[in-house]
Amino acid sequence: MKAVFGAAMLAVGLISGCASLSEQPSGDVVVKKDSFEAEKTIVSVDSILGMGEQYNLFINLEWHSGSKDVYLDAIYPQIENVVALKINADGQMIDGRVCSAHTDFGATVYSGLMYVSVPSFSLRRFCISTKEYEKIAQSKLVKMKVSTYTKYMVASFSPVGSKDVSNSSTHAKAFSGFTTALRQNGAF
Repeated sequence: MKAVFGAAMLAVGLISGCASLSEQPSGDVVVKKDSFEAEKTIVSVDSILGMGEQYNLFINLEWHSGSKDVYLDAIYPQIENVVALKINADGQMIDGRVCSAHTDFGATVYSGLMYVSVPSFSLRRFCISTKEYEKIAQSKLVKMKVSTYTKYMVASFSPVGSKDVSNSSTHAKAFSGFTTALRQNGAF
């Protein structure tokens, strides 16, 4: 599943030794026509790295034309059943709604550079409204809490590029590009 691209980028970065974790790029914003319904547009960006205290989390964003929701794939760095997503965007709490029947576990993925085996991750798809996404995209500090049945992890993002958050220039580029593509394709 393309949604594991973020975990693959982490593995590629660690294997190559070319960049520190705080410099990991996100994927490019992709705008394409739906292969089944040609009149529909799909906008996506993969591999936005959020820095945590013990572990880092990745998110992927996706929107389909005609939808009032943005899909957010939360990628958790261990094999666990992911059950909840809570986002704190500059103090405003946003609950992600579960939008997948189950948690996906580990896979071999194509990262754009090579095929990489990433066996120890969990991915769950959540939905947030486009209005909630706009709030997140305009926030200086976003904390994302991904919960399993027995524990949780928190990672920080800065969609507007705060210097207080690691990797914030990459966050700003990814969120800005995704937001621009959504506007150009009628999401707002």
